[in-house]
Amino acid sequence: MIEQGVLKEQDYAVLRETMDKIVEDLSGYQLNEQRWGLLHADLHEDNYLAHDTQLLPIDFSCCGFGPFLLDVAVTCLHLDVPRRKQLAEAYMQERGIAGEELLYLDAYIILAVIRNFAFHTRHPHEHEGLRNNFPFFAEHYCRPYLNRV
Repeated sequence: MIEQGVLKEQDYAVLRETMDKIVEDLSGYQLNEQRWGLLHADLHEDNYLAHDTQLLPIDFSCCGFGPFLLDVAVTCLHLDVPRRKQLAEAYMQERGIAGEELLYLDAYIILAVIRNFAFHTRHPHEHEGLRNNFPFFAEHYCRPYLNRV
């Protein structure tokens, strides 16, 4: 993407460093039947319908197997920070899991953004938007993740 002018070299360096840290951090995340299974993998406000008190998912074109936190992460991308916290707490309560599992959520949120960027790199008419948006992503997502203790 550097050759096509989508990413500057310094942006690619941040992306590479972030991915290396994510790989390292997620190496301790043991995937088992409580954490891995069938995902929607694109669960955001355009892909579910509200009916009474239920949310009903639609558009299963990205459906596959993976870590359940990826579904949570994709949904979090479309929420403000307080609602992300509410979703995370509801998810933990519903699944009966401990809070330390959500330490991995930030990694999956960043992976969800990178997956979205990668999808759009296939479309040259989207390159300008990627070029303009990546610095924000690097500054507000990657750098805080890299600086986390």
